[in-house]
Amino acid sequence: PYTYQLRYENSGAKFGEYLVSRGDTVQAGDALATFTLEKDEVALSSLQLSLERAQEALETSLEERETAIDALNRQYASASDRYERELLALQIARAETELEQYTYQQNREISALREDIAELEEQQANTVLISPFDGEIVSLTYKREGDVVSSGEVLVTLSRTDGMLLAVDNASGYFRY
Repeated sequence: PYTYQLRYENSGAKFGEYLVSRGDTVQAGDALATFTLEKDEVALSSLQLSLERAQEALETSLEERETAIDALNRQYASASDRYERELLALQIARAETELEQYTYQQNREISALREDIAELEEQQANTVLISPFDGEIVSLTYKREGDVVSSGEVLVTLSRTDGMLLAVDNASGYFRY
């Protein structure tokens, strides 16, 4: 039978457990082993905290800036001097522009944090070694829970059950097909 060596390709993983045993028959898509990515969990927690803080800062700052604009509008409404009204109108326009810029920059930062979180979550979803085809488990590399898994390290040897590869040494030339 065709024999394939299955590897876990990401670095920084720690072994979780084998979900199969030697001699088991598996189907394409079956989970064979699990892993944990500790550094990604720390980074994910850090990014989620940064996102929460950025959202809170945006909300707080928006309220403060809108309150300041409202105060300027009240001053403008009660101003009697033409010069003072023009000056307040310019201050209002400047405050509104700064509010728009701040909102745009903060929303951009929040979007970037969300993208980074989604990317890390996608990487964490890749913590399972999956069987690429139907076959039988020939061997498993001995690993204990928490052992570091090197990138490219062979963990499972899987043999296809749907065909055979026959090799013939025909050095004498007597074999005909």
